[in-house]
Amino acid sequence: MSEQLSLPGFESVTSNFIRPTNVLRRVWPRHNVFFALLPSAEAGVEIARVAAQLSQSLGIGGKAVSVDRLHISLRGVGGYLDVPPPEVVRTARFIGDAVAASADAFDIVFDHAMSFRNAAAFVLCVGEGLEEVKALRFRLGLAIANAGGPNKANAFSPHMTLSYRGKVAQTHAIAPLRWTASTLALIDSHVGESHYEVMGSWSLRR
Repeated sequence: MSEQLSLPGFESVTSNFIRPTNVLRRVWPRHNVFFALLPSAEAGVEIARVAAQLSQSLGIGGKAVSVDRLHISLRGVGGYLDVPPPEVVRTARFIGDAVAASADAFDIVFDHAMSFRNAAAFVLCVGEGLEEVKALRFRLGLAIANAGGPNKANAFSPHMTLSYRGKVAQTHAIAPLRWTASTLALIDSHVGESHYEVMGSWSLRR
């Protein structure tokens, strides 16, 4: 059944959101679909350069995330054993259209690095721009929920993962690393393949 997606400041979008019912319990999905902020190519290169320096100086090691996979995760859409259903992709793209049309680009500053022990991940953490990231995430969550999708109120610490399975590092202050968040993307992560498929991309307003 179609639902009317009508959010403050957005144009109404009619959509039919299919929940990820083809994922079995205790089975790891092969496709993980989510919204994220992507750095520009120039910013990505600079972030990768800083990541390499930090890895060397702190002895992090591990498997580095390639430049083309650097991102800040915002909201999950669903996990799937097979290719994401076209209905889900279509509705997620409607949501991306609606949210990006009324969202401004903003600056993000990474000011410290640390390890997430649970995920064995070494990350850069957001300082300046934190509230803007949270606000964009909230708007995406509201749009997804209004379309019938998942919107769990999980704890959220905006970050960009630099590497996995390296040495655990304590919180480490870094020279401020500033970049402009101007690209919202819908990504299909091919789990276990180190491959991200960009299924939609939107420029935030400048």
